[in-house]
Amino acid sequence: MDSVYYCSLPPDALQSLRLPEEDIAEVARQLATPVVKDGAPGASKRQRRAHGQDEFCATSPADIRRACRSAVSEQIQRFREEAFGSPHTQEVLSCPITGDKLVDDRLTHVHHQYPFSFCSIIDGFQTERGVDLSEAPMTGGEFQSTSLRLEFANYHGKVARLLLVSRMANQSILKTGDGKNTCRCDECGRVVPCEWFTQFQVALCYVCRRYRHFLAKTEAMRLGATPEELRGLTFEERANPISRNFPCMKLYRFADVAAVLRLKYSSFDALLAALECRAQAMQQRLAKKQQRDGQRHYDLRSSAREVPGPSDTGEEGGHQNALRGSSSHDAEEGHVETMFADDMVQNCNVPMPVRDRIKEVVAPFFRNETKFRVVRQKRLFAVLLRLCMAFTK
Repeated sequence: MDSVYYCSLPPDALQSLRLPEEDIAEVARQLATPVVKDGAPGASKRQRRAHGQDEFCATSPADIRRACRSAVSEQIQRFREEAFGSPHTQEVLSCPITGDKLVDDRLTHVHHQYPFSFCSIIDGFQTERGVDLSEAPMTGGEFQSTSLRLEFANYHGKVARLLLVSRMANQSILKTGDGKNTCRCDECGRVVPCEWFTQFQVALCYVCRRYRHFLAKTEAMRLGATPEELRGLTFEERANPISRNFPCMKLYRFADVAAVLRLKYSSFDALLAALECRAQAMQQRLAKKQQRDGQRHYDLRSSAREVPGPSDTGEEGGHQNALRGSSSHDAEEGHVETMFADDMVQNCNVPMPVRDRIKEVVAPFFRNETKFRVVRQKRLFAVLLRLCMAFTK
């Protein structure tokens, strides 16, 4: 026979029936779970002990997770020891999720942060290494192969992002809703819902990913970088926040764009001079456009009084005022971005004369006073302050 069958009857019960061997196998098949001789898929621990089978191949995800956790137990223990320090350390640790005090006991758990949960690490290991852990021989809840245990431990050490939290946070809060995406931001260090950027291997919160770490391609070109200079930089594509119908925006790291501008311009004053030239050219184009729009609105008002002209709605005409209504997207991001820009302005070490010159350069790039334009003006002002500090390093 190729298989052994476990059932709830005593071992000699089927033999005492004096049935043919084929009939005994059929009865056992109907009463119990089949188990291959060289392993024990589907068998319970009690059945394995009864038949003396200590070595088996894992079939359930729980067996695989148990063996993998055993392989990385030393890393988890080392992380706990480093977090709590020596027994003489008086530092009090608290859970970043619940605020509870953390002590070195069972109520303190080591959580695998987003985006690499422990299950995703196991799946990634099997995909990258091309192995099937369900076929790996196990003994006593561990993989028999020492090389397999070491290989998984090394992979875990490279990709795992560990965080010390309370038991309630690990088993409840971080398992549902926004908790699944909650981790420590690599930029500001806060434990909040974050987004993972594969190209840069960083997790960033909303404020850092939109206003600190990245610059969009349009912003980089506004500062003087050309598409050819940006072509060699690493970027991450994301859906356009204004409209999903627009092409995906390309996000570059601020440090990379600053390095490109430092190579292109000898000093920050040279960068501001180039921006001033662009601002003057933009003002000339805007004046010609306003002149054309004004004449067109005058003709429309003369023929059909329904469309208000420049004298009724301002220099830009009625169709420009229709664009002034701020969308829900502008209202949502306006408060956060204004807070960031104001905080950046207050905490930078740029002299006041340089700040005044930056304001003069920024103003022509935004032609009306809607909330969206004011927010963008503050953002460009804050970005130039950061570039000024980058040039002076």
